[in-house]
Amino acid sequence: MMDRRKHNDYDMIFETNDMSGFEEEQVKLSKNARNIFLVILFMVLGVGMVFYCIHYSSKEYIEGNVLTVAAITTEPTDTYDLCCPWKNASFTGALLFQTLFVTDSSCSEINDGLALSYSCSDDGLTYSITMSENEYWSDGEIIDVNDVAFSVEAFLMCDDVNASLSTAFNKIEGVEAYLAGDSDSIIGITCEDNTITFQLEERYNNFAMILTQFVVLPEHILKEEDLSTLTDEHWFFQNDNPVCSGMYVSTGFDEDMNIVLSQNVYYTGKMSDIETVLVCWDWESRDIDYFESSIISDTVSYRSLREYTEYAVDVSYYRYFVFNVANSEVVQDAQVRQAINYAIDIEELFSDYYFSTGSLVYAGDTNASIVYEYNPEKAIELLEEANYDFDYVYEIGYYHTDSTTRVMLEKVCEYLNAIGIQTELRQLEGWEIYVEPTYDMLFKALSAFNIEDWYNEYLMTSTNLAVLMGEDGVFDELIADYSATINQEEQIEYQNQITQLEQELLYKLPLFTSYNYIFLNTSRVDVPDDLEFGNVRYFCDLRLDEWSILKS
Repeated sequence: MMDRRKHNDYDMIFETNDMSGFEEEQVKLSKNARNIFLVILFMVLGVGMVFYCIHYSSKEYIEGNVLTVAAITTEPTDTYDLCCPWKNASFTGALLFQTLFVTDSSCSEINDGLALSYSCSDDGLTYSITMSENEYWSDGEIIDVNDVAFSVEAFLMCDDVNASLSTAFNKIEGVEAYLAGDSDSIIGITCEDNTITFQLEERYNNFAMILTQFVVLPEHILKEEDLSTLTDEHWFFQNDNPVCSGMYVSTGFDEDMNIVLSQNVYYTGKMSDIETVLVCWDWESRDIDYFESSIISDTVSYRSLREYTEYAVDVSYYRYFVFNVANSEVVQDAQVRQAINYAIDIEELFSDYYFSTGSLVYAGDTNASIVYEYNPEKAIELLEEANYDFDYVYEIGYYHTDSTTRVMLEKVCEYLNAIGIQTELRQLEGWEIYVEPTYDMLFKALSAFNIEDWYNEYLMTSTNLAVLMGEDGVFDELIADYSATINQEEQIEYQNQITQLEQELLYKLPLFTSYNYIFLNTSRVDVPDDLEFGNVRYFCDLRLDEWSILKS
């Protein structure tokens, strides 16, 4: 049998781009230039849409019952080429797809989605999920347990997928044999009538919760395809009407090449009064009802616009450095890593470049009672004790292209220069980040579903960061114990132990978490007064059936 294992040499990258007065959040997924355009389109429906530059007073809105949503590119195409929704969520992704279960804005509840209920055995190893028998694909085919089993197996064969889901699904019995090609199916997944059962090899308490993020895809459309290319080549959406399960479906493009979403006639839930959604490329000719951004300076200008209501979402969106311990001899010395920690005035960075909006963090556990002190004198002492070569040019890699990140990193270089470390900044392409990396330290971001996303980067199974931190497995047992226990006191104790190990090894240097911002034109769009938005990178219940367009 064929070996189904795939080796990921790239990952999702959130970028903010400085583009003539506006900044955009984007994702690089491609391994080479051939895929760059596909990546841009993927962002529109696969990851998130951010819009910053709109001329508000000189244009009129589209007439009729239409919601306009900002896209992130000015280069539309006549090829409908969008990616599989198995990485991160987006507003438009929530219009097109349903998940197995639905969670709230705080990601703490598990409610009905495509599945009606679930049960878990006392030992936490067996999950039985009962599917609705009244849900349909947009082509009229029924959605059933076979679609779920097929989707899990296909998901596991893909590289660029949601890390939380990947961690959970790798706990299922028989996954290793399946991926190695020793089995045609995963023995830990069984289907009977409208019930699908997952048998885990080890306890994973977040298994049911993480299913609120799992989009099921249609087996009858994909079963004859090479599943390992589902996220690589983006072929699933290379047609005008991809088969979806949500409230809306794509029906092509309008005359300005904006994507048109129309109501899904096979959707069985309560439908929104909004008949059409436009994902808009043409920013200068029409205003936008919905757009979102990360915390950057340009969001300030939109707070003065009375048409827009701002929703600040406090999420675990970490900004941090990762030391390239596996490949850089310089940072293999823990004293050098500690010196860099002491040399950077994190509070000043947070205040000057992110306006203290969010939280300073000193470990993955944002509640950890640890404070790093800014102490350049101590940093110099540590470097001297480590016999640091002050002629060495220390390279900092980053993939963001916005001006804020660049200026902030230049300030970091100033801090390091002040203690005698010569520095160089290097902008990285997506493929450069984890393929034979030569930089000493990487600045990156992580929009975490929960603290386990932060922890899971330390695991040997973390394909990307293991390339940087090495596959020593020192965190694996502690994290597995944390994930398995249901005792709150034990969880806190494991968190404390993990935090202590983080401080000792300092593989990652956390800086702060920042907010996501959503701007909604509530002078035109009516939403529930008590609506709460969640992390824009994850699916949650936005109560879309209660949205409507106000009559002018």
